[in-house]
Amino acid sequence: MGSNLSFASSVDSPTQPGSECILSTPLEGITATAFLEGVGRYLRDYTAATGVEACYDATDRSGDECVHHRYTVFMDEMHLCVFKIDKLHSQVKIEFFPAEAAGNNGIAPFTGCINVLSDPTRIEFWCEYKKVRTGGKMLKAALDDLLSRFDATVGIECKMLSLGPSSKLSAISPPIISESVGSESFLDWYRTALIDEMGAVELRDGSLVEERDLSWFGLWGETQYLKHIIDAEAFCARCLEYMEDETMTEIASIVHLQVHRDPFRLEMWREQFAGRRAGTQELKIQRPDFEIERF
Repeated sequence: MGSNLSFASSVDSPTQPGSECILSTPLEGITATAFLEGVGRYLRDYTAATGVEACYDATDRSGDECVHHRYTVFMDEMHLCVFKIDKLHSQVKIEFFPAEAAGNNGIAPFTGCINVLSDPTRIEFWCEYKKVRTGGKMLKAALDDLLSRFDATVGIECKMLSLGPSSKLSAISPPIISESVGSESFLDWYRTALIDEMGAVELRDGSLVEERDLSWFGLWGETQYLKHIIDAEAFCARCLEYMEDETMTEIASIVHLQVHRDPFRLEMWREQFAGRRAGTQELKIQRPDFEIERF
């Protein structure tokens, strides 16, 4: 937004006390109504383009609500953002679908919520996360990277039906043939790789904690806090993702890594937990980044 506008994350919501939000400093010289009208023009004129959009589609509904679709390309996959502007209630909702198929099913894993406040004009923002399971190309990339660390040369298929009883989607490898790692030894190799290659630290209870640098990715906070739990009896490893929470008290999601035997295969999926969050991560991944000087 404007150069004199700043945001504070994880503050008490002025509209829903007891809940956290991201809150802007006052917007000088603009009313809430003018701001919402400016958002509509901004999107309709395509001035929100970041260079990765494939196409736009804008639809007005009932005068008070505008729905704007933004298709983007990320990891060679089409994604969908739906902007819903509710002028009557001074709200904007930004629904993100990680692939066009998810958009068609009407399931948005997370939604950015904006309230435009008056007297003074300010922006209140947070993200609502839904409980979902994913097994798409980001997990395929993680499995590809994992297999590249030993002498396995197999391709990974994403969004395949789980090999377990759930019949949900996962990223799954074909049968793995390796001279150095097999299904019985994989979890021991994995523990060593977490320590030696990823900088994880083993705790007394056998779990491992990791601080992962994500500054290269450009979307989330620069550091992600993780805890790895390896269950040798169940032939699986679970990665508890705390995102930017360095206290590691609130789990945002869990990545499951299942080892299958006869033949040796790996399966990975992520379970995202439902919740409302308003930290620096939410500010970075879905900041309501409209240029108010254009309004």
